[in-house]
Amino acid sequence: MSSKTRIPNISAIEKEAITEISKNFWAPYTSSHQPYDAKVIDDIYENELKKTEFLKRKVVLLEFSQYLERFLWPNFDPSSSNSAHILSIIVMVNEKFRERVPAWNCFVEKPENFPAFFHRVLELALSTDEIGYLEQTAVLVFLVNAVNSIEIDLVRKEVVKLCSLNILSNLYPSQRTALLSSSPKLLKYWNKMELKFKELPHEQKVLIKFNRSVLWKLIQRFLDVLAFVDDQDSEFDVNAVRYLERFLEFSTDMISLLTTRRFFNQLIIASHLLVKCSQSDFIKTEVGALFCKLITRLKFYVRFEIDDVNGVALDENEMVQKHYNHVVNLQKAAFKFFRDRMSLFYLLSASSIDTPKVLSEQLSELDVEDLANFAEYLHLIPTKDEREAGEKKEYSKQFLIDIIVFHCERRPNQLQQLNEQPIYPSEKVIWDENLIPYEEYDSENVLALPKLNFQFLTLHDYLLRNFSLFQMESTYEIRHDIENSLYRMRPWQHEHGGDKVVWGGWARFSIPLTELRLVHVARPLIGQRAPDVVTADLTITLPTRRDLRQEWEGLHRHDILFLVTVVPLLKVGTRFDPRKPFKDQIKVAAVRGCEVDGLIDNDGKVIEEMEHRDALKNLTGDVRKYRIWLDPNQYFVDQSNDQGDIYYSLNLVIRRDPKTNNFKAVLSTIRQLLNTDFVVPDWLQDLILGYGEPDTASGGGASKNMAAVTERRRVKPAVNAQAKPTAATADSPKKSANLQPQPLQKAAHGIPGLGPEVPRGKNAPPHLNTGQILNGKFRIDKIIGSGGFGQIYSASDEVTRLAVAIKVVPADHEPGRMILEQKVLILLRGTQHAPHLIASGSFNGLMYIVMEMLGKNLGELRRKRKDRKLTISTVLRVGQQAISGLKAVHDVGYLHRDVKPSNMCIGVDGIHRRTIYVVDFGMTRQYRNQNGGFRKERAYAGFRGTMRYVSLTVHERKEQGPGDDMMSLLYTLIELAEGNLPWKHLSDPDDIAQKKRITTFEDMCNYFPISIKSFYQHLEKLQYHQMPDYQLLTNYLQKALPSNVLNESPFDWEETPSILKSVNKSKNEEESD
Repeated sequence: MSSKTRIPNISAIEKEAITEISKNFWAPYTSSHQPYDAKVIDDIYENELKKTEFLKRKVVLLEFSQYLERFLWPNFDPSSSNSAHILSIIVMVNEKFRERVPAWNCFVEKPENFPAFFHRVLELALSTDEIGYLEQTAVLVFLVNAVNSIEIDLVRKEVVKLCSLNILSNLYPSQRTALLSSSPKLLKYWNKMELKFKELPHEQKVLIKFNRSVLWKLIQRFLDVLAFVDDQDSEFDVNAVRYLERFLEFSTDMISLLTTRRFFNQLIIASHLLVKCSQSDFIKTEVGALFCKLITRLKFYVRFEIDDVNGVALDENEMVQKHYNHVVNLQKAAFKFFRDRMSLFYLLSASSIDTPKVLSEQLSELDVEDLANFAEYLHLIPTKDEREAGEKKEYSKQFLIDIIVFHCERRPNQLQQLNEQPIYPSEKVIWDENLIPYEEYDSENVLALPKLNFQFLTLHDYLLRNFSLFQMESTYEIRHDIENSLYRMRPWQHEHGGDKVVWGGWARFSIPLTELRLVHVARPLIGQRAPDVVTADLTITLPTRRDLRQEWEGLHRHDILFLVTVVPLLKVGTRFDPRKPFKDQIKVAAVRGCEVDGLIDNDGKVIEEMEHRDALKNLTGDVRKYRIWLDPNQYFVDQSNDQGDIYYSLNLVIRRDPKTNNFKAVLSTIRQLLNTDFVVPDWLQDLILGYGEPDTASGGGASKNMAAVTERRRVKPAVNAQAKPTAATADSPKKSANLQPQPLQKAAHGIPGLGPEVPRGKNAPPHLNTGQILNGKFRIDKIIGSGGFGQIYSASDEVTRLAVAIKVVPADHEPGRMILEQKVLILLRGTQHAPHLIASGSFNGLMYIVMEMLGKNLGELRRKRKDRKLTISTVLRVGQQAISGLKAVHDVGYLHRDVKPSNMCIGVDGIHRRTIYVVDFGMTRQYRNQNGGFRKERAYAGFRGTMRYVSLTVHERKEQGPGDDMMSLLYTLIELAEGNLPWKHLSDPDDIAQKKRITTFEDMCNYFPISIKSFYQHLEKLQYHQMPDYQLLTNYLQKALPSNVLNESPFDWEETPSILKSVNKSKNEEESD
């Protein structure tokens, strides 16, 4: 089933059978419903779910109609509901988790039937005949979601029943006795539990026996499915494979939580699940690649450095001692059974025989019966008497060798593995979709990644998960940057073949690699395998463009580069399509990361950072050489795999934006922290690991203090609905000093709990009524706009009889934006292209701003035209005025950050109808500090603006500067002239960003003058701290005006009858009031 499904429209949804059934039985938007009929659930499950193999579109429609909350759960009866009913609930819960919405609310509200429901789910999980692999996989997904919802009391009570001390009854007596004897406390609990169990009624005994056998039977069911998959010759059953993967996810989640790990881990070990999986044929196939990674993760947590009984983290010495105990027991067995045949084996030191190779060689000399004696002595298999009394299992020789080796082999040190891991991603990791999926990942498949849950095993576990996830997230971004650069570089095959590449394009962050020469490979430090340092000299030829030369010459110490080996697949002139799979168009043979040490001067010496700028003046020509540090761990891996020549095939250098290229520093910091013996206070450790009471993290009962603060705030008198509004203001400052706009404040009565909450949103009822007098002066006419920004009303000044506009927002709804807008409008008073602020204040839980009334915005004016375009002469003159308006905003130290057609309006009367006003300053940001300089650039900036018009800087979450406002203006002008932008029909942010990257200025402009390209090029060069040349940009627009057009010539809305009629209609309505 494809992960991508077509989005249905409203008419298609209405035609769905599910929609019609929901209207009749449970839809919240219909009042009369038919009585409950169990056949409805059966029909929906058979025809809409099972028949379509849980088609996402069908499931989404059912979830959207509140099928679970209004029909399935209210009508669930433990005694009469069938499997279709249970499976329908399971599918709906899984869909809620996939959509990341609360899933357990309806169960919490009606909890009495949940234990019975969960019991039925477990029965289905163990059913082998009633349901198929597809449905069994859905049940497993439900159990995974339940384990990951352990913080829900209702769910936790049912989950912990499955993994209590009772489940040790599934072990053979000899195995259980060996385990319990290591902990007297556990043995005491077990004996008490057995005595209590004998006194229980029969019904409770049956329930307890079922619960304690569920996990063991699930393990056996998993092994049966694995055997079934192994028996398949070529094509594997997809649903069976997904079942295997989901079970490994379930097992990993269970043993990565201390609440469920303690005894379940013993079942995993006793079942020899990991050994049987590693022996399977499926794990060696290409389809089993994800299965192999999941087994590796499960093995990691099975052997995690923690005491399963006490939940205490074990240090390296304790883990080594635990390992040596296993090896010594093996040597004791050799001494007991094979004193003559294995005399050398039991006399050697543990460290000389604990490798898989040595153990396998020693054990392979024994026959099956001898190996069984070894395994029995180590409590890995049941005793001979237990085997004869129960199922007579036959063990193969290889299986017995493998379980003994697995038990006694030297465990890899987790910290040592982390220290030896390359910190830069290689090509194998970057394009491994099992680790790093592309954007279309929809949670249908398992990812071999750690999860950030509410609880962690140890601080080491917490840091390791964060390290892995941050590394994968960084790799995802790196892959995006590499693919973007390679699409722009257009690597084509050379006409003579061979390894030569023809670069058909260019990219700002990429440049062909001229030469790479290894300089020094230092010896490994004591206890390490990889070299201490690996340095190389990297040679590039600078581009001809001055700005690009400066950027490449500006590489500094510790900047990160990626060296890539590109093998072209397409011939010269072939067009690359970013919408098609990348690997089908470009082959990347190698990716190696490196860190810049410095620029090399003419004498072959690395230039110091302080001398970098001066040294550039002495360098001539286009060739530059840099000393770089390669990753020693990656170099060691390459040499071990006989891939040392890979460094001589690298042919492209890719750099990344320094503001987003800090991943190495973060990963190195986490790794350094893991290598440090740090001490964390108990209260903080419990908080991080998800145990104990969160309130203890405050150090003094912050909740009590907060309650006292809240109580003190409540004694303030709430503002009465009839109270006189604050900040009474008027238009003329000459009449009274009190008539100036007053500073808006976050009114206490607008905060929930301290007064009336005002509804908000596009569908909120009007905050003000027609005819109402605001502030004793402004009579409300009607509402003319509504949205997330608040509501806008037309009104009249009862004193001056002038039309005004009033913007109103609830005082508890982002009051900072309203305050900021008022502040900017005050600073812009007297400028030509900003609306005049008349008054401001607060009233009955509302904040308001009174401004002069303006006319239509440019977006409305464009859509009034028949061709939905404005003429070039109008657009160019609009642009000149908009530049002047934005310059005024920048001059007072602010950025607009939401430039678009709907935020530029014309006036309503006379000459004002020819004036462009920049409006809506709710997203502004101050970019100047108190000294007049630029504020410090943030490493990560949130998204601010409208997706269609923002610059690429905003898409990349970088700090916006004045140039970004001007780039948004350019996109606005192009849309006004062309009727649309190339990315108009795209909705995904990344798709829009990619479209902006690959679209040239010429591609955007069919009617817009190409001569304005200089305007675009000027903005492209600007950095955050650089100001645009406003006069230069204005001149570009002025020169592009047709020769027969003057600044005094009519605008389109003055010539077009439909637009003129619309504008005049607005004006006449205002005058009639």
